[in-house]
Amino acid sequence: MKLTPTSFVLLTLLARRSMSAFELNNTMYNSVIRAYWLRAKSHVYAETKKLAENGLVTCTTEQGLRGRERTVYHINPAGHEALQAWLQEPTDIYDAQIEYRGMLKYLCSDQCEVAQMRQNLERMREQALADARAVAQHVENTDYDSRPMGTSGMPFNASSLHFLIDLVEARLKWVDQTLENLANIESTADSRSEERR
Repeated sequence: MKLTPTSFVLLTLLARRSMSAFELNNTMYNSVIRAYWLRAKSHVYAETKKLAENGLVTCTTEQGLRGRERTVYHINPAGHEALQAWLQEPTDIYDAQIEYRGMLKYLCSDQCEVAQMRQNLERMREQALADARAVAQHVENTDYDSRPMGTSGMPFNASSLHFLIDLVEARLKWVDQTLENLANIESTADSRSEERR
């Protein structure tokens, strides 16, 4: 099996505590991981099964809350070994890419009217503000006082949130600067050749 970043995220979560696939999905979706590595729920279920099939996790069956049996996954020594090897290897691929549809539209803006381009930029600002509110809500909803000190992942989750906040601030700053720079452009045709330079 070729392990993917999703494999290693799941192994990390299982190293923190054993979980069912449903719990793994919820943890990925409701934690800061979502901002950096959001995957479809079906993908997480499939990846969890692959980890078991390839001997990196073991499974037990437990009684669920509603009386149904559920499969709980536990990381085993082979899973720990694979996770450690991944953590130690350098990240040597181009890793600065961001899936950002608003920027993709901006890169294609020479094909639309200036009014539409400005409207798209305003939407980018609105989305950045919505993302900032979501991060703030996540922090507010996290009951840090009830968690014991030393809970796995806590300091790393907090510093990852700081990175998200910095990204939101950078996006807002970029939109404001871009709108200011484009204030005198009346047509996207004006952005060609000498004017563009």
